[in-house]
Amino acid sequence: MEELSRKFIKPIHPEDMHDEKIDEMLRLLKEARGDVKEIKEDVKAVLRLSEAHFKMLCTVLFGVDKLAPKLICFLPAEDFKAQGRLGRWLKKLTSPKDWFNQRVRIFFIDPITRALAETNGGEGFEIQFPKAWVAKAMPYVKLGLTVLKVAVVAGKLGGIPIPDIKAVAGEWVDKQLEVLKELKGDAIKELSAMTSDPDLAAELLGKVDEQCEEMLSEKMGEASVSEGKALGEKLQAPLEKSLQELDTLLKSSYPNWKDECGLVCTTARDGTTEWVLPEHVERFTVEGAALFADSVQLD
Repeated sequence: MEELSRKFIKPIHPEDMHDEKIDEMLRLLKEARGDVKEIKEDVKAVLRLSEAHFKMLCTVLFGVDKLAPKLICFLPAEDFKAQGRLGRWLKKLTSPKDWFNQRVRIFFIDPITRALAETNGGEGFEIQFPKAWVAKAMPYVKLGLTVLKVAVVAGKLGGIPIPDIKAVAGEWVDKQLEVLKELKGDAIKELSAMTSDPDLAAELLGKVDEQCEEMLSEKMGEASVSEGKALGEKLQAPLEKSLQELDTLLKSSYPNWKDECGLVCTTARDGTTEWVLPEHVERFTVEGAALFADSVQLD
């Protein structure tokens, strides 16, 4: 593309416009348009995959939509806004266990633009990394982080309060997913207690893992909403309990956290409930689930 630009940047005089040069210019222009079209189609495919996976997340979390935003992330409490600090912070955490004694800031993410909400005025909710709660809420946290990882691949994750998010976003999400692997045994115990059925708990977490693997696979296929519905029905009670515990956890330091999370819980005319940025409330109320499809369209 740069070569093509250089060819056309200098003025072209009529006397230089021989038929051969015109033909060459047209050939190069046609090739460039073809390359741009191919790239655009590839990007569209990735964005559609991201949107399909978010639909799956909505299906799995149906029934607990009003309890908390679907997309949650943890950032380091210290100097999280400073130049390059997140990258260095991640490098220091050589083992997932290193997260367990860290103070973190909880942020929520807008599902339409995948941008970080102005949680607590942009400061996030600072707490000790909630190991016990993350184990209980494993399906909620893992599915959400997997959707975020797909968003990173699609180039749709933005608004993180550091200058070089593209360089570290994938690593940041990967580190949080590694923490979940470390907590898998604890998660099975917690889910077993909530379902009163250890076999069902192991099966449910296994299905969550399978769904996440499918989301990150190279198949680029559509997520199965029917499978998500079946999984969601079995997970609804444990998820509801774990999200109520998140409410209790945050209320201890931030009594009005839902009003300060940066997102607004909104139910659209089509019955879809979602936590969206204030500027999206009016449009989401009218368009509902259709807005997520619009969000992956390119100009």
